Amino acid sequence: MRKASPRNWTKAKERQFLSALAETCNVKEAARQARVCVSYAYKKRAADARFRAGWIATIGTAYQRLELVLLDRAFNGTEKVVKRTRPWKR
Repeated sequence: MRKASPRNWTKAKERQFLSALAETCNVKEAARQARVCVSYAYKKRAADARFRAGWIATIGTAYQRLELVLLDRAFNGTEKVVKRTRPWKR
């Protein structure tokens, strides 16, 4: 038997990928954090119904979190640092 390559997709990498996807909503960043290939993540999503369902649920959760942040900013605003400049001399 051959030893598994570190490039292989494992359950741990799948969990890490979905967790990072939930945090970032960014497939490329999630793949980087899980140390998997972006193209393989898309291929796996197309071929594996269970993984696809997890992906969809993860993105849904991430969008809900993003929506809450945007609503909070809309209602409460954000802190902005304003630097005072000297008036022009005449």
